Amino acid sequence: MSIILAVIGIIICVIIIFFNIPYSKTKTEFNKIISEVISKTSLSNEVILEEDIKDLPPSLQNYFSYAGFLGKQKPAYMSIIFEDADFIMTDRHLRIDYTQYDFVDKPLRYALIESSIYGVPFQGMDYLSLENGGMKGVIAKTFQIFNVKDEFMYKSGLVTWLAECVFCPTSILQDFIKWEQIDETHVKGTIDYNGVSASGVLTFNDNGAMILFESYDRGEAQTDGTIRPVKWSTVCDDYKENNGFMQPTVLKTINTSPDKEVVYFDSNNFEIKYNYQK
Repeated sequence: MSIILAVIGIIICVIIIFFNIPYSKTKTEFNKIISEVISKTSLSNEVILEEDIKDLPPSLQNYFSYAGFLGKQKPAYMSIIFEDADFIMTDRHLRIDYTQYDFVDKPLRYALIESSIYGVPFQGMDYLSLENGGMKGVIAKTFQIFNVKDEFMYKSGLVTWLAECVFCPTSILQDFIKWEQIDETHVKGTIDYNGVSASGVLTFNDNGAMILFESYDRGEAQTDGTIRPVKWSTVCDDYKENNGFMQPTVLKTINTSPDKEVVYFDSNNFEIKYNYQK
């Protein structure tokens, strides 16, 4: 019996050590993808001028002024790093670190999720590539528990990229997005890429800040990897000056289905950076 207990103890120790080793196949894959995409990305020293935004709807032009984009260098991509964010996935509450990269010239987006479930490491990758949109999850650094990629996921990824493009000014200017002023405070954006179209509505406050994005072209991820269509919203709040830009310091994403409304992502601890910022 003592030998069996000793063996069990050794196995438990090995598992604990393995869980705490920094190496992760998912994170390594994510970093490799980001490095490859960055290496193929053209950088620019040009700055954003009023001439660049003259054809945008008035609310977006005001937003460029409010956010401090005019006269600043044109970014080729941005990163957003969230730490210890609240995340809910099918009624399971997690605290996660979330690292994402959004690229400009093409709607490319890659995000890494790092968390744990009952002490067991959980990592996921959410991606929008040129051909596919998808999401996969890995538990205990080894076991893939879901891997979904289909046209709906691609469309969902386009919606997410569209919502986040307002934080990266050169993304707003891309010719695969059409903007339409609806009224004094609302602008509709439609992204069309690879034959897939998705849209959403931006809401601006009196100061010019973008405070809400709403779309019906995204869905809610289930634990089995399937996607349920819902109304999807992003709330931006408490704008503050950061390195010459006015940026939100609170971000929330909300799924609204016929039976409930869920704030499934909530963070006030994140940093938005452009490729030319250290």
